[in-house]
Amino acid sequence: MKKSWRICLTLVSLLLLLILMSSCMLLDMITEKECDHTDISEATCQQLATCNACVQTVGDYAPHSYIDARYLGNDDYLRSCENCNFEYAFKLREGNSHYGYYQFSEYENGDDLQLLYEALICSAEELLLSGEDITDIDGYYVIGRFDAEDYSLTLAEAMAVWKVFYVSSPVYYWLDATCVTRGDILYLAISPAYASADYRAQCDVAIDEMTEECSALLTYDMSELERAMTVVEYIVTNISYAYEADGVTPSNEYWAHNMTGLAKYGSGVCEAYAKSFLYLCLLNDVECIISTGYSYGIQHAWNYVKIDGLWYGADITWTDKCDDAVVYDDFGLSSDAFFADHISHSSDVLNVEYIYESPALADSTMAISVLYKNGVKVGAYKSLSDALAYVTDRNAEYEIDISRYSPYENDIAHVFKSSIAPRSRKLTIIGSSEYVGENYIDTNTLLYLSSDLTLSCDLELRDVMLISYADGESYTVDLSSYDLTLSGESVYLDCRITGRNPGSEVICDALRGVYFFAGADVNRLSVIGGKAVFGAESFIFVVSGDELYAQGDVKVTIVNRE
Repeated sequence: MKKSWRICLTLVSLLLLLILMSSCMLLDMITEKECDHTDISEATCQQLATCNACVQTVGDYAPHSYIDARYLGNDDYLRSCENCNFEYAFKLREGNSHYGYYQFSEYENGDDLQLLYEALICSAEELLLSGEDITDIDGYYVIGRFDAEDYSLTLAEAMAVWKVFYVSSPVYYWLDATCVTRGDILYLAISPAYASADYRAQCDVAIDEMTEECSALLTYDMSELERAMTVVEYIVTNISYAYEADGVTPSNEYWAHNMTGLAKYGSGVCEAYAKSFLYLCLLNDVECIISTGYSYGIQHAWNYVKIDGLWYGADITWTDKCDDAVVYDDFGLSSDAFFADHISHSSDVLNVEYIYESPALADSTMAISVLYKNGVKVGAYKSLSDALAYVTDRNAEYEIDISRYSPYENDIAHVFKSSIAPRSRKLTIIGSSEYVGENYIDTNTLLYLSSDLTLSCDLELRDVMLISYADGESYTVDLSSYDLTLSGESVYLDCRITGRNPGSEVICDALRGVYFFAGADVNRLSVIGGKAVFGAESFIFVVSGDELYAQGDVKVTIVNRE
């Protein structure tokens, strides 16, 4: 009996203990639910915040507080947190433009924008180095996932970062042109065609071969202008514009929008031209960036290139107009000339249409002039005056080719600023001539006089229109004792030609004729090819001299002969 009583007493004690413990646990639960966590410690990137009332951890870790990226060499940078040991490396790879990345630093939240940009780089570099196939996820081939909130950005701001990264990174040619988003999540995807590691490897080989071919054309002594022109000519020589089957609509093929269009297929749209130019310039020490917007009312991509410390507009697509030569009427343009038909996407609002503000372009357009001495190329220059400065050998024959700068895109281009032609045995200035029609003036390269010109050597003008620089002025070319040869398809002279010295002669040898718009008073004029025309409505032309020789079709109006 006593034993049973003891057992019962023990069981009752245990039951009371269990009830007491349950009450305490219930009290704790009630207390926890009722705590509003008003008194909490500050979270760090290493430790969560703690409620001082209930001693519970609250919320998330604080973001890392990054210091400025540190350069490690070989295009590698290290970003680290000043409060903990967290760090990561990223690469600003050669061949990609980093102009837009640095431009983000000018925004109030520039650090956040750059951090996302760096994260995109890390994902792209991981694929570049991995050599792995990428699998389809809901129709996209995703290589990175980024929550805009993790970078304290809106989705629109994250999309702006993606846009700059996409257009500025020709090395990552396999990036999908579509900005993929779901909610506030930004996905970095590649084009489906590049999902195969084997195919990417084939493209890499083609790009390496393209790079070597182009670089082999450059020499150590080339100027920045000559290097840039060499890149342009390499691209235009090896690519054609890509169209859909109708021959009108720009191609939508994946390769037509990156530099594999040039490297592997020899064809592409404006994006392929612009990205190839960007990549090859940057690899060959020419500063260059890319931009997007509209040209002639259609979506377009182009470049800005820095030559001798000045930025110029460069639309490589539009330089590819002729089958046999580059026409530089859309290369080396000033601000006024370039933005007359190019409208950039906005730099005011951070969204998927964003593009960074262009650098300030030069005030004057280049008038590219290529100088030859005794048939050997001396160099390319930004103006005729720059080229003439190197015409210094009295015993040499020089040629200056101004033909590849189209005359109808810029009214004032090539200007003969000197009042005395440089001293040499002979100077030839070569333009270009386009036949418009029987009753129209040919569109020849415009060559301006800024003052009267006195020859100090034999001068040949080929396919140019020589006119006075200032409105209302009519300058004179004085032959002195030298010859003036007018050759090519056609030559137009809107300035008076004088030269009564017995040793001087005007020689006309242009297929479609030489047209004297302001008269000639010369000792001797010979027409050995084509015709010489001295007459037109509303013009009075004077031809005088001791001798007039003609071997072709000559039309002469003599108003006065002394």
